[in-house]
Amino acid sequence: MKKLFLILGLLLVLSNFTFAQSTGTSNAPIGISIIQALTITNAAGNLQFPEIIMNGTVQTKSITNANGVRFLVTGRPNRNITVTYDATDVLNNNAYVTANGGTQGTMTFITNTADQTGKVITYTNPVALTSGSTLPLVNDVGLGKMNIWVGGSISCSTTQPNGDYVGTFNISVTY
Repeated sequence: MKKLFLILGLLLVLSNFTFAQSTGTSNAPIGISIIQALTITNAAGNLQFPEIIMNGTVQTKSITNANGVRFLVTGRPNRNITVTYDATDVLNNNAYVTANGGTQGTMTFITNTADQTGKVITYTNPVALTSGSTLPLVNDVGLGKMNIWVGGSISCSTTQPNGDYVGTFNISVTY
């Protein structure tokens, strides 16, 4: 009987080793990048040309980039963006003719090559920016910025109908 208790005791001790549990741990890093939404806004200026008084000759009016419109782009710092804009835009006098009568007409606005000044909001050391260019947004205290300056010209033929001509200049940015 002693032998039986000894064998059972030995089996009990060995079973604790046989069914003993072991624990292991590990970890994995967690991360996510939050990217500032890319925006572009008209920050200053416009493309309002001075009046043209018809005098029987072709007349051209121009607005330099420095005196045109400034667009502010904001997004993730140092991230490349592609800038596209219209090389030409058609203006018409339809609203004027509807309100006052007369002959409808169109004119073409021709865009200058735009310039960009990074985060600087004054027209200082501009860099040419053709449509389709890809450049990084400049870091300005954790926000990426780019100022884009646009001007252009309009030519008026000798037979241009009277009226107030309006149109829209389109510019877009993408990551």
